[in-house]
Amino acid sequence: TLLSTLRQARSQAVFQKNDSSFGVQFLTGSYVLFQGSSYATRLTNEDVSLVIPSMISISGLNEIVFTKRTGVPSVTGTILIMSGTQSRSIIINQQGTIES
Repeated sequence: TLLSTLRQARSQAVFQKNDSSFGVQFLTGSYVLFQGSSYATRLTNEDVSLVIPSMISISGLNEIVFTKRTGVPSVTGTILIMSGTQSRSIIINQQGTIES
């Protein structure tokens, strides 16, 4: 679901939905797909909140914003998803490509 949400944020930015950038913010126990150039200045009525199950932990990037039209991310790096002894990485590169 997280991978899909990140790709959705980038896609909405590239296709300039509502003429806006889109991003994902990680919070304790949840993450939010938001519209705007940052989580702090987002349009809160457009938020889509998703719960992170308690047995899963996410670390790495805290906020990723994809620029409208280009889809270039505000940050690059790795998001690590862990559950017990299993882990999975999601990598976001400079062009905005999202890979797992």
